[in-house]
This record gives sequence, C-alpha cells and structure tokens, in this order.
Amino acid sequence: MITKTKQRTEESKEIAKERLKNILLSDRINVSNEVHEMIKTDVVDVIKDYFDANEAKSEVYITSCNEDSVIRTSLIAVIPINKTRNKNKND
Repeated sequence: MITKTKQRTEESKEIAKERLKNILLSDRINVSNEVHEMIKTDVVDVIKDYFDANEAKSEVYITSCNEDSVIRTSLIAVIPINKTRNKNKND
C-alpha cells in the first residue's frame, strides 16, 4: 500500500514538473502550450512516416540561450524509436 501511494506521488510530481517546464518554456520563447503541442504532433508525425515511434513517450523542447548577445533558439526532439519502417520511394 505504501508503494502505491509513493508511486502516485512520484507520478503527480512528474506531471507538475512537466507543467512547470511548459509554462517556463512558453514564457521564455513566447510560444503558447497549444502551439508547442502542435509542433510536437507535427514532428512526431513526420518521424512516424519512417519509424515505428512511441508517441506517448515523445518529448519536444524548444530552448533559447544567449550566446555573445545573440539569442539562439533550438528545437530538441526525444522520440523513442522501436524500429524502422520499410518505405518505398513510391509511397
């Protein structure tokens, strides 16, 4: 019983952590959560054309950093891939 409670607490903590990251991300790069989710869906859909990917565990981050007074923005996608798809050029 203690294990289930601890597991739920860990899950709640991860959900809260993810929400906070999304809020901070939106503030930093001025992208709404809806746009962020649309980007994630689009990126995962393209990858799924070529690979059997785990969409539920996929994560897409948009980060910004200041290098020599220039703000550089990057998109980082972490998409677990199970296997490649056999796709012909004619498909």
